[in-house]
Amino acid sequence: METKLAKLDEQLLNKNSETEMRNRMLEMEEEQKQMKLELESKTHQILEINKKADEYLKKREQAKSIEIEKKMSELNKKHENTIELLKQREAELIAELNEKTRIIDENQSESMKQEDQTQTDFCYESETTANEQQDKNDDLDTRLMHLQIENNQKDNLIKQLQEEIAQHKKSSQEENDEQIEPASQHQDKQEKETLQGKVRNDRSQSLVANSEHAVMCQKAASRFHNLVTQITEKRDKNYKSNEAARSKLNREKSTKDYLDVTPKSLGCSSWSNKSPNCLSPLRESSPFKLRLDGQEAGSPTHRSLLSPSDIGEDSSRRSSRVSPSRFFFAKNAYDKSKKNQPAWKF
Repeated sequence: METKLAKLDEQLLNKNSETEMRNRMLEMEEEQKQMKLELESKTHQILEINKKADEYLKKREQAKSIEIEKKMSELNKKHENTIELLKQREAELIAELNEKTRIIDENQSESMKQEDQTQTDFCYESETTANEQQDKNDDLDTRLMHLQIENNQKDNLIKQLQEEIAQHKKSSQEENDEQIEPASQHQDKQEKETLQGKVRNDRSQSLVANSEHAVMCQKAASRFHNLVTQITEKRDKNYKSNEAARSKLNREKSTKDYLDVTPKSLGCSSWSNKSPNCLSPLRESSPFKLRLDGQEAGSPTHRSLLSPSDIGEDSSRRSSRVSPSRFFFAKNAYDKSKKNQPAWKF
């Protein structure tokens, strides 16, 4: 029985829920209908507003277009008036230019005629003025000669006066020195005595001074000595660094100068010219010769210990090691005593 009652209760609840749902659905449908009606009314209002706005915009555009057309017509009228004024001004300017050109042509013709007349007159006058100028030049030359003579005389007088003044000054100085020497000697003696007295007083005062002052003086002297030593050390370091930099620069310059040596700088036209005048500076500046000269000058004992056979072997080895191009740079590459060599072709 209980189970049946429970089932009945469930069925009743389901029926109640279904009735509630139906009622809710009906209410929702009514609300939806009302919303649709409101939407339709609002859309109708919006359409009316859009129509009014379109009409307003059309009216506004029409009014603007009418105003623009009026302004354009006014501007066109002004433009036409300005064009007419410009044309009138152009015609006036053309007339003025024509008049000015006519006047200029007339003036040019008159000026040409006047120039022709002046040239003819100048040709006649030039002959007369040439003689006058020559006379004037002669007069000026004579005046210059007289003035130069007078200047020389004045210079001589000035020199004589300067010599006399110098002699007079010397004589007056000697007289003054003779008069002043005894008085100056007396004054010097007095000054020496006063200075000696002051020195003695200073020595006595310095001996009586406190030992603290002496200590302070010693400290100051030691500090000054330290500063002097530091300054001298810095100066020596800077001097050494400058000397090293200068030596490097000199080496670089010497290498560049040696590499930049060309036949033209040595007075030769090309490398093909095999004259002794062309090759002698190259031999002197060659590194091979410098190396050989250094060996010969630096090792006299080595030369004394070598035998004639060793010398021959050394020369044969050296000749075998040296490249053919170094033949011209070798020490004994060319001997004038040999007669078998051909003559040089200049």
